[in-house]
Amino acid sequence: LINPHETPQDEVHFIYGSRTWISKETGNEICKKIEIENGAKRNCSVLTLDGGGHHFPITHADKTAEIINKIISKIP
Repeated sequence: LINPHETPQDEVHFIYGSRTWISKETGNEICKKIEIENGAKRNCSVLTLDGGGHHFPITHADKTAEIINKIISKIP
């Protein structure tokens, strides 16, 4: 969770399963707020793991690792 009194780190990424009951809207709202407040200084994204449900890190471990590795590989 983001503490409203702290500035988030340079990288903020939200990953949702495509079949989860959790709305991606929260991640989208946070990314919009980060972009408005910080411009291009921060990298924020909302990603969807195809076929994943709420527990996608367990049920789709390989795909989850692939997404995380792609994110990490782009960090300078």
